[in-house]
Amino acid sequence: MAKPRRLSWVFLSVATVAGLLAVAGPAQANDTPQPSCGDTVNYNIHLSGNIGPCSGNGLVIGADGLDIDLNGYSIIGQQDPDEDVGILLDGVSFVRVHNGTVRGFDAGVSVEGGARNTVENITARDNRNDLMEPFDPRTPLTFPQLLQTICIYGDGITTFNSSRNTIQNNTVVGNGPYAGISLVENSDRNVVRNNTVRSNDVPNLGVTDGMGNPVYVSSTTGLHTTAGDPNAVLPSGMCGAADIGSPGMTRGRTIQDIGIRTEGPGADKSQILGNSVAKSALAGISVHSYVCMPIPNTPQVPEDPNTGTVITGNSVQTTGATTSNLDPFADGIAVLAQGPIGNVTCTSNGTSIEGNTSTRNFRNGISIGTTSTDNRVRSNTANGNGTDGFRVYANAVDNLLTYNSGRGNAEHDGHDDNPCNANKWANNTFGTFFILPGPPPCTAPAAAAAAAPPAEDSALVSHPARP
Repeated sequence: MAKPRRLSWVFLSVATVAGLLAVAGPAQANDTPQPSCGDTVNYNIHLSGNIGPCSGNGLVIGADGLDIDLNGYSIIGQQDPDEDVGILLDGVSFVRVHNGTVRGFDAGVSVEGGARNTVENITARDNRNDLMEPFDPRTPLTFPQLLQTICIYGDGITTFNSSRNTIQNNTVVGNGPYAGISLVENSDRNVVRNNTVRSNDVPNLGVTDGMGNPVYVSSTTGLHTTAGDPNAVLPSGMCGAADIGSPGMTRGRTIQDIGIRTEGPGADKSQILGNSVAKSALAGISVHSYVCMPIPNTPQVPEDPNTGTVITGNSVQTTGATTSNLDPFADGIAVLAQGPIGNVTCTSNGTSIEGNTSTRNFRNGISIGTTSTDNRVRSNTANGNGTDGFRVYANAVDNLLTYNSGRGNAEHDGHDDNPCNANKWANNTFGTFFILPGPPPCTAPAAAAAAAPPAEDSALVSHPARP
């Protein structure tokens, strides 16, 4: 099922569902015999052994209401050049996939179209899109070349244009270069809950040889060569960029892997609840921006923002721990801004970030990207991050940050790049706080609004609500 995935301008009731799932009933050992690599199945599955290694898709699920029980076994891929999925739910609904491992594909589990499916108790590991750009990365691609180098996948578990799915209690490790778990295109009202998501920190560096060494290509011929060739260049992967100059995602951006990624465009009202996320690359949990202005002289039309995302009760830590030497933009929880802001892209709005902990990330604990509005950041803890605990970037206004706590962050526990009447900070407990001054009747924290330079408190302060 081909999709124009990631040519977008990207950066940088429970009871009811349970009842519907119960309709299919549990799979029995005497269901249709064990499938093989690449099979399209229209029956319940209860595996009796591993499947693979597969050169292509593992299984394609082609009917509604099925129970796909891996029974503790694995579906294994060969990591070949094609865009392959371990378990592909192709336009189906009310399917349950559970209890096993999917590894070695470009995506472990992909839900494409349909609705109300459940993916649970799956280990999705080492699913990586290793597509290499076979052209000189210093020159623009022609459009036919671009089409040959688009990555569709690069995730442990992903949805494409599929809503009201539940992704829960999974272990998602070592996938990339996009995400451990991702919600792509119009994937609305999905629930991502109680997953363990770690070490999704795969650089987008193209393929390596069998010894882990980079494969070089010649800038004159585009063919494989050695590092000693004077025309040798180190090719980068093309996953996630449309061409040179893509906003915030330069062609083949090296670092883009995220623990849990709301990519969209138009992924609305999903809930990211109670997950444990560690050692991601670009962000632990993210909500992406979108194209808000067509590009001149192209048929592209504006995309939809990702609105109403709820991020609650998650633990995020050590983003950028293994990749900060390649890219320092590593936040715990981020409403991402990808440039050029305002000229092409706009940040998604209306995100609720509540009751999370975000600690020891390379850059910020929780960040609101430039131009993002109407976000609510409440009762979160951000300690020991490499830059700021809570950061609101320039031109992000009408955001509400209340009852948060930050300690021991390297620069500031709270930091607002806007004048102090642009966003509301209330009842937060911070050790240090930075905010730009603003005109009366703006009242900066710690009564510092009248100061000519930016206000910064060095003592522990609790910021009262402003009138």
